[in-house]
Amino acid sequence: MKKTVMIIILIIVLLIILWLGMFLTDYVRCSNFEEPLFAKATFSTDLGYSDGRKDLAYKGVGYNISTNYIQTAESEKLISVYMYIFNKKILSKDKEIKDVIIDNVNIENSKDNMAETKEAVIIEVNNTTLSVIDVKNKEDIYVVTIPKGENLKFKQGQEILIHYNGNIIYTFPRQIVNVGRIEIIKEVSDIEIPIGILRYFYSEKEKVSVSLDALNDAGIVMTVTDTNKIPYEYDKSVNFFYNFEYTGEIVEPQNIQVSGYIISSYDNEKVEEVKAEELEEIKNKEEKETITKIVYTWGKGEEKFRKGTYDFYVNTTNLGNFSIRVIFQVDESGNIELESVNI
Repeated sequence: MKKTVMIIILIIVLLIILWLGMFLTDYVRCSNFEEPLFAKATFSTDLGYSDGRKDLAYKGVGYNISTNYIQTAESEKLISVYMYIFNKKILSKDKEIKDVIIDNVNIENSKDNMAETKEAVIIEVNNTTLSVIDVKNKEDIYVVTIPKGENLKFKQGQEILIHYNGNIIYTFPRQIVNVGRIEIIKEVSDIEIPIGILRYFYSEKEKVSVSLDALNDAGIVMTVTDTNKIPYEYDKSVNFFYNFEYTGEIVEPQNIQVSGYIISSYDNEKVEEVKAEELEEIKNKEEKETITKIVYTWGKGEEKFRKGTYDFYVNTTNLGNFSIRVIFQVDESGNIELESVNI
């Protein structure tokens, strides 16, 4: 009998070690934007983008992985990965599209990459690329590969003329990789750049923190602290979901009307556009704390919150946006208990 118990314990220990090995292997691989090795793909969703972007879900033993891929000129590349263990998120990584490297296929000053031109203003200068805004359509931003052997010195705010082969990779931002030559038209452009585009390049969600001031039957109050030079803004519309004990039933809560308002210390100095000549000034601007109060109330009539899990999302109103997510539990008596607040 004793020997049998020891064998069972040994088998359990070995199974745990085996599971840890599989889990940690997939965790490390996903952290490095590599496909999981032990979790199996369960379904794929074509998102309908012209670049062939798609979602792919994986299922492991006790853990799930959700990924997002993009089709580049050479292959599919993993750009987002989220990992859950027993429905708790333990990993969330997103790669900026501008960081997805596509091989430079420049053929210097040849007819193959001098067929078309595009006039743009430089927003950001990187080692091998320029982040630019289209002069004719200020809603379009591009990552432009600097031609090999290019000797020009580029800087923020310059207006340039890009000679390229006419092909554009429709990621976000869009990419122009086959560039023959880049001319500097103006050292300082007079184009005004939308603040939302500057926020995409100069602001980081890692510089945003959130604290919960109140969560009860009446509503929710949050304080957001932002140390970005260009603080984020938040949308008054929200996403509010109900998932009954994680059974897969995801619906909007019944008979609950959400209304809210947002007060930010940034509101008094809010601007919509910035002149290109001010880019250097923004770059050198000192960071300061911007405090935003987010207040939402919910009316429920006579029905209380049902028992289960509630996900409440407040979204930013920016390119490459993110959400503040509040998860809370409601027990059989209607008592509310916070589970997590994260960005």
